[in-house]
Amino acid sequence: MKITILNGSPKGQHSITLTYLHFLKTRFPRHQYTIIHISKDIRVIENDRERFDEILKTVNSSDAVLWLYGVWVLLVPAQMLRFMELIRERNAAFVFAGKYAASISTSIHYLDHFAEHYIRAESENLGMQFFDHMSLDMRDIMKTNKRDNLCRFFGYFADCVSNAQPLQKQTVPPVLSRFCYNPRKPSPGLETSSKKILIVSDAVKKESNLEKMTQRFAKACGQNTSIVNIVDLGMKGACIGCMRCGYNNSCIYNDGFQDFYNKSVRSADIIIFAATVSGQFLSSTFKTFIDRAYFWTHTPSLAGKTIGYLIEGPLSQNHNTRQFLEATVTARQMALFAGIITDECADSQELDSLIDGFAAACIQYSLDSYSKSFNFLMHGAHKVFRDYNWSGIRLVWQSDHRFYKKNGLYDFPQKNKLKNMILSAMMLIIRIPFLRKRYYNKLIKLPASRLRKYIDIKLQKERSAQS
Repeated sequence: MKITILNGSPKGQHSITLTYLHFLKTRFPRHQYTIIHISKDIRVIENDRERFDEILKTVNSSDAVLWLYGVWVLLVPAQMLRFMELIRERNAAFVFAGKYAASISTSIHYLDHFAEHYIRAESENLGMQFFDHMSLDMRDIMKTNKRDNLCRFFGYFADCVSNAQPLQKQTVPPVLSRFCYNPRKPSPGLETSSKKILIVSDAVKKESNLEKMTQRFAKACGQNTSIVNIVDLGMKGACIGCMRCGYNNSCIYNDGFQDFYNKSVRSADIIIFAATVSGQFLSSTFKTFIDRAYFWTHTPSLAGKTIGYLIEGPLSQNHNTRQFLEATVTARQMALFAGIITDECADSQELDSLIDGFAAACIQYSLDSYSKSFNFLMHGAHKVFRDYNWSGIRLVWQSDHRFYKKNGLYDFPQKNKLKNMILSAMMLIIRIPFLRKRYYNKLIKLPASRLRKYIDIKLQKERSAQS
């Protein structure tokens, strides 16, 4: 069987994920493997049409495609997104249609499900038969049971291809709207009380809905609002995964992006990201911005900010991307997720009202220092990285380690010795049958009644203080 390996890691042959492929080749030597570094060589692929056509010929002659990648800021690397865009721009989807596909990724399992859903959706939109995804820890290669499980996965995939097993699609291509936004003249700008507002946009066309939405939001906010287009930043490239930023949050690139991010983005009180839906995510340009901002690694560089999105395109048909946008604000940045406004509207008047209301809400949130309660995206992601960083990778991400220590984020439950002693004692007491019966009989009422009692005491103290 001929298998084309499309390696999405910018590290090329030094990719950790590719190491798993080399292991599989030793266990399944009867297959023919062709490795193509689509991310590392993206500039060549983009500028040399012959090189792109060679890749298409290789895919066309293969029986199956295996996507490989490391998770780059919750998704695939920006370079891999660009490769997907080239397929669409050059109408090359027909080459992939009907091919069987699977994917293997490596990460620390920090919200890596976004990447899994993305690669499946893109594959199915290309008309491919997507088998399944294998998500691995970067150190799983050293564990016998993990290696054996990887071999089973690959064996099942090979059998699926050999037997031409039919696979049901889980996603459908988004339906694009032809709505053209024509904003009315806005009301005078809102009072921002010196709050600095920054809009970061990836708009390419001046008359696009996104450009008009951006201008409308800026005018609704009035003074202290600036717009920066990502295209004009002059970024020399996307993140290459060198990890040198792990020590002191300094990027290897010397193209001015780091200064822009530190001086302009981090100094803003309200940040609005304006982006365009492209395939099953946003544009590769926008993902390049996200990946390059990773020089702050896992330290929440925008903590306490009010952050929202203006999106052009069918975002309501892509829940994976919508949740990704929320997660990058809450889980990664520990900032306030103000919401998302898209151009999926019945008419321009409706979109005007939505943008105006959104602008007013963002300003009010910032003025009030409003903070929503965190959900699983925040708590779950925090615990995953907290444990993983403490267990070993703090050697690489030393800036994260210093931040976590300084801010008490190594909040392991076993460190609360008094609480653990009380719980242990209570667990022993509840072993006594009649006390256990009384405890569980009261359990349905006990938590709520204690909380109500606590609130009543607090209210009584407040009333006493006011009088």
